Amino acid sequence: MSDAEGNLRLDFDTWKVQVKENQRRNVLKLYVKLNKVESIAFKNFMETVKPDNVSENEFMKAIFSMGVESMEGQLIRAVEEKLSASGLDLNGSGAGLVEIIEEDNEDTQNTEAEV
Repeated sequence: MSDAEGNLRLDFDTWKVQVKENQRRNVLKLYVKLNKVESIAFKNFMETVKPDNVSENEFMKAIFSMGVESMEGQLIRAVEEKLSASGLDLNGSGAGLVEIIEEDNEDTQNTEAEV
């Protein structure tokens, strides 16, 4: 899909995505089916950006990892904003969201051990 200026705009609503899980082998497979224009655009992107010493497989894993990390960061910031808006002072205590989550996990583990 292109806009009026000729720039490629990916239409995620038309993507066909399948997630297949094999619980016996603990394997998860992701399939993304792109249309012809999107496929050409992605191949051009990969040829331009991918370092020569990186395989296409490694490059795809890196793109996926970076997307997950970016989304995780956005979620953490959103939760911190909600907690801050609710009156919880994360900065004053010196504890960030990660420390709070770790403390909660330790409390849960201790509780589970006591039961």
